[in-house]
Amino acid sequence: MLAGSHVSATLSPYEYLEIVEMRLNFGLSQSELNDAAFDFSDIPNSIDIPVAELAKLLPDATVTIEQGSVGKGASGWGVAVVFSDLNNVVQDISGWIAVGGALWKVVRKIQKRHPDRQLVTRDTDTAAALTIAALRLRKPKKYRWIKTICMTSGSASIGYDARDIWVTSLERTDNSILLIMSSPGGTILDRLTVMPEPFR
Repeated sequence: MLAGSHVSATLSPYEYLEIVEMRLNFGLSQSELNDAAFDFSDIPNSIDIPVAELAKLLPDATVTIEQGSVGKGASGWGVAVVFSDLNNVVQDISGWIAVGGALWKVVRKIQKRHPDRQLVTRDTDTAAALTIAALRLRKPKKYRWIKTICMTSGSASIGYDARDIWVTSLERTDNSILLIMSSPGGTILDRLTVMPEPFR
């Protein structure tokens, strides 16, 4: 399998999910964009946190820092923390919670250092992990992840921005579906439970 590929879109919810990569993508602050002294040729080093320190939060992954982007069409500058080689880490809802919890720790650490840098999620796996961890499910074994999609035209070819809305769907053991709407920054905006039509 090619590094950086995402297979979650091709697997059914009843198969094990193999996640290769997750990306935390932060936009540069307006003050950084306006700073004539800011070095745009070395954006990865602007994170100001050693890679080894971030790697401790998700020890099963390889961590790199790359130039990111924010926006649709003509995108703006950003910085991305990339967690790769995550094969077989997420196989059930508990795995999503564990990985998502680790990602939230990274987000808080970076935003404590750079409070004006906004998180803008750019892939379904990262959106799913952040959302599921933020739910704080009391009985996680009663849930199964089905799918996460961007509802507002964001895509890998067009780009993503802070106005996007992501929807994550979880199936409960009673066959109902929990739909969770979240922002690109991982904030849960709303949730809805849908019950199947009863048999007649």
